[in-house]
Amino acid sequence: MRWWLQPQSIHGELARFVVVLALPLVALIAYILYDRAQRDIADAEAVVRRLADNGAERAARFADEARATLEAIARRPLVRAMDAARCDPDLRHLLELYPRASNFLVVDREGRILCGAIPPPRDRVVRIRDEALLREILAGGRFALSRPVVGRINKRWTVAAVQPVFGADGAVAGSVSMSIDLVDRKSTRLNSSHLFISR
Repeated sequence: MRWWLQPQSIHGELARFVVVLALPLVALIAYILYDRAQRDIADAEAVVRRLADNGAERAARFADEARATLEAIARRPLVRAMDAARCDPDLRHLLELYPRASNFLVVDREGRILCGAIPPPRDRVVRIRDEALLREILAGGRFALSRPVVGRINKRWTVAAVQPVFGADGAVAGSVSMSIDLVDRKSTRLNSSHLFISR
């Protein structure tokens, strides 16, 4: 009689009591964990957005600096002459002034490399690799950046910044470009040969 006083019933009641108390606590812990996870995700997304914005800003600043540098070079009389026999002797000093570049090149309309801060070999005709980019420069007459590519010789990621060079008649006579090592901003001069191909 008085079955609810029996030990088995007391154990059952205690178990139910513990479950009733534990469920809200478990739900509260789950909510706290969920809320913390959501905040962590939001924080991570904010960090990624900041990194992306900073990366985009740095890329835009880099493109502006490259364009300004190449525009100044493209106006130099010996660059505008497009004459391999009369290369601008100051090209070689540009590597010291602009350490991001691994080379500066003067290229004619046919894609032949006429001059360079690190000059091309003189025993053969050397051409640029990205002829499609040269055609874009010749047609549009505007600054452009190449797609990142892995250099054939140095096996490093590089990008070329290219500026048209206008002749005395106002037409595009060729281009001036610089190659930039994307992995190491302190590009070594020995790695510039990846822009050359021989024909």
